[in-house]
Parts: sequence; C-alpha cells; structure tokens
Amino acid sequence: MRKTKRSTRTTRALALVASSLITVAVSASPGFASQQGAVQAHDHSHSVDGQLRLLRTMIAARTHGQEWRSQLNASSYSGHVKCKNQVLDGVNVDSITVPPGKMCILTNSAVAANVIVKKNAILGAADNRIGGDLLSYAHAVLQAEDNQIGGSVWMKKGRPAPDALIEDALCGNRVGGNTSLRRNTGFIAIGDPSVGCAGTVVGGNLSVTHSYTNDGDMLDVLNNLVGGNIRIRDNAGEGSKTVQNNVAGGKLSCFGNQNPFVGAPNTAAKVRGQCM
Repeated sequence: MRKTKRSTRTTRALALVASSLITVAVSASPGFASQQGAVQAHDHSHSVDGQLRLLRTMIAARTHGQEWRSQLNASSYSGHVKCKNQVLDGVNVDSITVPPGKMCILTNSAVAANVIVKKNAILGAADNRIGGDLLSYAHAVLQAEDNQIGGSVWMKKGRPAPDALIEDALCGNRVGGNTSLRRNTGFIAIGDPSVGCAGTVVGGNLSVTHSYTNDGDMLDVLNNLVGGNIRIRDNAGEGSKTVQNNVAGGKLSCFGNQNPFVGAPNTAAKVRGQCM
C-alpha cells in the first residue's frame, strides 16, 4: 500500500530547539480531560485517538467488564503499579509495569520513573508526564501520543497484534533522551499525518533498525524534530517505508533498507545513503 507524497515546511534552525531540550517535571498531574467516544472504522486511516478508544473497547470485551476501570487518587497514591487490563486516568505514581499479556490505557497522569511494557502486552498512553524511560520488549501494541518523557524510549521486538492496526505509534511526544525501535514488525508510525499522528521531538538520537513491514502495512518516520542523529537501517519487508520531512541537528543516515523506500526530503547537518 503506497502513500501519497507529503510535504511539511521544516528549517535547520528547528533542530536547535530539540538539542536544547529537555527537563520534564512530574511533580503534578497534567490535568487534561480524558476523551472517550465511539470506535473508529477498522482501517488504516483513522486517528491514534481512535486507536486508544479501540483499545478501551478491547479491554472491556476481553475482561467481560471485570477490572474495566481503576481510578487511583492522584493526591494520595504513590508507589509502583501493575496495570492489568485497566484504564489509569489522572494518577500520580512512581512507576508502572504492564505485565505479560495484559492491556493498559494510561492517560493524563504523572509517572516519576519508568513505564515498562512486558511480552505480548498492550499499552496506549496519552497526555502523560513520564520522568524516566518508556521501555518495551516483545510487546503486542505500544501507542504513545502527546506525552512528555524525560528519559528515553526503547521498543524492541514488537510483534503484530490481530486486533490492532498500528502496532507501534509515537505521535506528538517530547522525549528528552534517545528513541530506539529495533526488530519490530507491523505498521510502525513515528509521525504520520495520514493517521493523525504528529511528529515527535527527540532531544537525543532517533533510530529505527532491523524492523519488518508486512505487505499492506507501513513504516513511516515523518515530521520529527531530532537534536542528534537519525539512523534508519536494515528495515525489510514488502510494505512501504517512508522517511520524510524530518529535521536532525546531526547526521541522517539510511542504509540497507529494502524497497519500497522513500528517503527524501529531510533536513540534517549531513545526509548519507538512501536518504540523500
């Protein structure tokens, strides 16, 4: 499934903004209102907000209404939370783990340390402040939108999930450290306006390597602002792979990516390989 060409105005000066990032305060909850609504149509064109609503519906269906919603009192609760088929909205906690095979929706919350997603787990995270890292290994779905993340994002060996359309989505986040996706499979979007996914600001480096995109899926790296280097390497599969309209304060390098691959236009201090 090939996509139409996109264009976004970017300038080299924007990279200086990313390089001067980031201190994320997590002393108070963001206070945004959570949004609920009807599930969007099951296709590749609906928004990440629609995906979060879809995940809420999935939780309700799979748990038969049990543990459907857990409300923690942000003014009095702290500590580590295991999010097991729950929606956590407006919480203030030390850290969160999504155990193997479980689902978690995290919204409007403050997490002092790390959020960890275990094997075959699902996380939808929106409008949160995370002081540490967002870490996942062999997850089923990880979608993060409009979060402030003081540490790094590390997503490895994500695998396709039959109920989800976008396995990995990073949209409109601010990340203080590095962002690394390695050996993931499926529809991967790090910025993609066709699904309502804004670009992410990364203070360090952004890398997407050794991932596999199935026929009909996409790997998109679009409209991101990166203070360091962008590295897109050895991504395979019959699905389209697009790297466009990104700004990097350092090098942008693209090597060993299987066709179909589109690697321009982008703005960087130095561009190498397939993105020239």
